[in-house]
Amino acid sequence: MPITLDRLVFQPEVSIVATTVMTFEGLDSAIAQSGAEDAAERVGSPLSEMLYRVGDRTGNGDDIAEFGGRQCYRSWGAGRPQDQYISNVINEGHGSIFEHASIVFQITGVSRALTHELIRHRAGTAVSQESQRYVDAKDIRFVVPPILKPDADPDNDPEMLLFRRSCALALQNYQDLQNLLTERLGAMHAAGDYKGATAYKKRANEAARALLPNAAETRLLFTTNLRALRHILSLRGTEYADLEIRRLAVTMLTHASAYAPHFFAGVTKQLADDGYEAVSAINGKV
Repeated sequence: MPITLDRLVFQPEVSIVATTVMTFEGLDSAIAQSGAEDAAERVGSPLSEMLYRVGDRTGNGDDIAEFGGRQCYRSWGAGRPQDQYISNVINEGHGSIFEHASIVFQITGVSRALTHELIRHRAGTAVSQESQRYVDAKDIRFVVPPILKPDADPDNDPEMLLFRRSCALALQNYQDLQNLLTERLGAMHAAGDYKGATAYKKRANEAARALLPNAAETRLLFTTNLRALRHILSLRGTEYADLEIRRLAVTMLTHASAYAPHFFAGVTKQLADDGYEAVSAINGKV
């Protein structure tokens, strides 16, 4: 029998759990520490505008990066408006200031195949991924590759049926091996030949997971600074990237743009020639 439809995932889910936030008290203290009080009090200066945004709780990742950039040259009192300032820094390739701001994403509805690619990006990122040893996969879902027709009849389309049957067989084999191992190791534990109830259940899971396909769903907390994220999106969102991670890149861009709109102004999404959304980035690596 094919896997039931409630076990299929067609889209990733992405939430922003946390972001680097500039506080009014912290900014005010930093201004005093830098001896820039006069510039902060001058109406229309970059610092006064920043103080207003942060105090009004509309500040974001762009403010943190701009403060870092102006710190380098003590350019507190005058200069370009923020959107032009950020654009100029990107064009000049001075990307280090964007490492001060980070986004923490909660990502679900993605496959193990996807995360094998995503976690290659180590610089500027941190990953906490669901364990297949501790978490029993008996209720696991499977991520449908985007190339399979999403509007196809899942009960009659040959591609979908093959995928569903393969997932069902893999899950059944996983449970069968898990049960056999749990029974054998549990008996050894009861006889005193195998210590730790948690240990033998974990051993059963770690062996049985070898039978799960790359389509098995996984969940993770993914933290990245803005500079690293721009590079990731420019690589994994291109029309030449794997379709599933490309779909994730488009979703992450939507969330990230709200946090740092000027930084991501040159990173856009559009429908590519193959009919799927893709990310296009000017100066993808800064």
